Amino acid sequence: MKRMILLLLPFAVFAQIQYSGSVSPTYLMRISNGSEISLPFRLVDLQMSYSYGNFELKTNTALEARRKGNEVALDFREAYLAWYPSFGEVKIGKMIHTWGAGCGW
Repeated sequence: MKRMILLLLPFAVFAQIQYSGSVSPTYLMRISNGSEISLPFRLVDLQMSYSYGNFELKTNTALEARRKGNEVALDFREAYLAWYPSFGEVKIGKMIHTWGAGCGW
């Protein structure tokens, strides 16, 4: 175990770590009678990136909650490993891929 830690230590020391996210507590209620609308909402959104050389590990995680019943679910929206060689890029894992939003019109 100690050898494994010593082998992986240079990757952790010289890597670049980026993280960002948001916390947005939300409460939905009807205007007509003031009752609560029990829809699931995204409470926490966290994006993390760990890169070393031509390799990058990216994750996009969300914590979704529903106030009624105190239901909480952890959702790994994206988790993939990317390699950027000279001929292009290679990605392995779970990715969000959007079709038809290229031009932005």
